[in-house]
Amino acid sequence: MSESTTIISRRKLRKIAKEVLRIGQKIFFHKRDLLTTEGIEEWEGTMLDLHATLRDKKSPGEALQEKIELVDELSARDGDLFYHKKSWVENVEMFLVAAIVVIGVRSFFLQPFIIPTNSMYPSYYGMKPRVYAYGAESPSLAQRAANKILLGAGHYDVKAKSRGKLYLKLPNPISALGHHGTQAYYESEKAFFPNGKFFVIPTNIRKYTFSIGGADHTLRVPAEFDLEDVLQEKFTQLELVQQDALHAGLYNLSEKIFERGEIALAFDLLLGDALFVDRFTYNFRKPAVGDPIVFQTGGIDEYNEKLRQDGQVDENSAWRTIGEDKYYIKRLVGTPGDRLEIQVKSPEDLISPVHLGPPGYLLRNRKPISGCNAFEGNRKATDYLYKHKDRKTPSGFPAYRATGLLSNGSSLKVPPNSFFAMGDNSPDSLDGRAWGFVPDKKVVGRALLVYYPFTKRWGISD
Repeated sequence: MSESTTIISRRKLRKIAKEVLRIGQKIFFHKRDLLTTEGIEEWEGTMLDLHATLRDKKSPGEALQEKIELVDELSARDGDLFYHKKSWVENVEMFLVAAIVVIGVRSFFLQPFIIPTNSMYPSYYGMKPRVYAYGAESPSLAQRAANKILLGAGHYDVKAKSRGKLYLKLPNPISALGHHGTQAYYESEKAFFPNGKFFVIPTNIRKYTFSIGGADHTLRVPAEFDLEDVLQEKFTQLELVQQDALHAGLYNLSEKIFERGEIALAFDLLLGDALFVDRFTYNFRKPAVGDPIVFQTGGIDEYNEKLRQDGQVDENSAWRTIGEDKYYIKRLVGTPGDRLEIQVKSPEDLISPVHLGPPGYLLRNRKPISGCNAFEGNRKATDYLYKHKDRKTPSGFPAYRATGLLSNGSSLKVPPNSFFAMGDNSPDSLDGRAWGFVPDKKVVGRALLVYYPFTKRWGISD
């Protein structure tokens, strides 16, 4: 046997000896109370011999192996479930302990939450597209990998299989309804491995079908993402072409003729902000106006229906149901006893028309609401929209809109044990103005910090 082989063999023996000593010590301390005096002396002597031989660098390998076998025999005799409990058994134990710790932290302290929509923009981002211009170079594999790691961004594109114009194909031209009650542009599907959540859990997606030169091109995106926003930005408007046998159910997107292999549509889809929800603080204090609260929507529809039946709230507008059990994040604007309204100036004062309701000032107990930057940002946005034609406000906030339960001229009082919540992105937020009040028991916690992606919003939340 060569010198190098002897060294390697001794290293292996020393590693085995350390593992046998570790297991032996666990067995000895666990079983000591059940051992006889002779048994205790036998254990102590045998382990001391192995420990001394292990420390003696001059001892031959045969002597170390002999001492290992003696301790191993004792472990086999007295070890019960401890004996040979190394490798996968201990790994399973470690995994279970870690899982219990994670579940405990999630249940009582910090809960991760990913924002899917832009109802809280610009305070928090939901999924946002980054659209590529015609002829722009697609990101390389390295760039895509970096974008995925740093921004959670996925790349999507439609590459022409044949020459022709670009059309969007309706899945059901007659009965399908889209996000705003208009014609639907997509089909709902389930994604399985490897495109499911965490690669294994089936998840909902939207399937869009395009037509170029008579060939179908399929694009699948997350169910929470409206591809219509990308289409509006890229193609200005969706125009229904003349309906004949050749173009039935097609929307014309562009007059451009795409050559085979040319990219007709490309964009990156950036992940919504991933944040930690503080589930601990509200055990000691009540939620405050201005807090970004996270709550569970299951049971909210029934709760508001009972409030109306009991006469605790006025039916001053049409109510909408949520119809799903999910986690929502909104801004807390009203606590029990508060009276809320959105005060709107005369429509004639608007320099330029705006969509989804007139902008107004959110009042709490007849005073401008205060308590966070979003309130001030939306107030400044309202001032701006009444003075400028540009709809994009310097603050980034779009101004509160008087609609639904807070339509112009109406007000509401928050009933006991309830909260009223609204999105910072008022024009595009389905919130309390539509479905009513949040029962206090449904509040999970307060948004604490954004931990991903690594952008300027990373850090403590407002």
